[in-house]
Amino acid sequence: MEDNSAAPYALQLQQEAYDWDGKPSIDLIGERKKLIRLKKRRIRLPSTWCSVRYFMYFMIILCGIITMAIKNCLSMTIISMTYRDDNTVAKDAKGYYLHWTAKQQGLALSSIYYGQILLQLPGGWLVARFGGETLGVFITMYVSGFLMFYFSWPTVYYIFGAAGVIWSLSWCIFLTNSPGEHTFISFQEAEYIQTSIEDRQGSLGFKPHRVPWGAILGSGPVWAIGIAAFGLSWFYSAFISYTPILLYLILKKEIYSIGLLAAIPFFLQTILTLILSFTADKLIQHTFSSTVVRRSFVFIGSILPAGCLILLIYTSDKGIMIAGIYITIIIEGAMHSAIMANPLDIAPAHVGVVTAFISIFTNLGSALSPLVAGFIINTEDINSWNEVYFETGAVLLASGVIYQVY
Repeated sequence: MEDNSAAPYALQLQQEAYDWDGKPSIDLIGERKKLIRLKKRRIRLPSTWCSVRYFMYFMIILCGIITMAIKNCLSMTIISMTYRDDNTVAKDAKGYYLHWTAKQQGLALSSIYYGQILLQLPGGWLVARFGGETLGVFITMYVSGFLMFYFSWPTVYYIFGAAGVIWSLSWCIFLTNSPGEHTFISFQEAEYIQTSIEDRQGSLGFKPHRVPWGAILGSGPVWAIGIAAFGLSWFYSAFISYTPILLYLILKKEIYSIGLLAAIPFFLQTILTLILSFTADKLIQHTFSSTVVRRSFVFIGSILPAGCLILLIYTSDKGIMIAGIYITIIIEGAMHSAIMANPLDIAPAHVGVVTAFISIFTNLGSALSPLVAGFIINTEDINSWNEVYFETGAVLLASGVIYQVY
């Protein structure tokens, strides 16, 4: 969206108010005292081969992957749960069939987002989002297909649920409030981190200020990003939830093949998103303003896929239909790379809170999209999906246009 230096609509927020996570700036004098105590302790792993900060980066990314994997297990398992034939039934699966209608499937697929809508804003004070989400979708679809084919669909929940428990326990063990308190960090690395903080904030830190809710809620760009995020999540949730089912109904292949075929476009989208994120940074640094870059990427990732979805209505060829779905999912990565970076563009000092506010729109779209699709789809009529293509494309198009206007 708009640059702070050139846009009258950008949030005028004090940079020194809060750190990146929305919490008050730390007491740097107190942190220095912790470093002095740390230097006196001799039992430390050498930072040359074990970097604690890189390990924590890895843990945060892994959290995104596992979270998305757990959230999207149902999009794969629902095939074995509700569609029964030789392609979906595991070799030893007995008695695990649920007689769900399309409407009940849509309700179940949307229900995983309800709690997030309520908890997202409080969570903004604690954590800002990192990458790893799309990769989690890929892993879920790919691995779930094999687990369901060789075991049964409950196995998917056991595996990914256990991964979530192990991550949570590891996080509790290794997370500390500051570098100086960490058990395994070396003095050199703790000092490096603390020095970096001081270089940015000064030797005494900054006094905390209240979050400017009035400026955030009254900002046009914040609402425009939120609406764009709503359209993005509407599209994303529909295709994460229903791509495996659609491919199964079209191809009638074995479940592990469906998992692989459903995972491919999301894997390619992950690669495209990473490439475009890097490209956007370079363009902003050397050539264009952030406004031009973000608007261009949102145009590519919203309006073009929306047009592609609407065109799918006019084809009955299964090959063209699958190719169109693949292309649409992959290109949407351009919008994803822009929207996720926007809160940092307009409010770097309050990115956690702004991201959490925008995520309310994200989770609302994610919850409503599969619910609406469930009322539209007729599992006995493949042509009923045309209405899903149209309504998804219309929502994505409208959100992209609103973003361009603001």
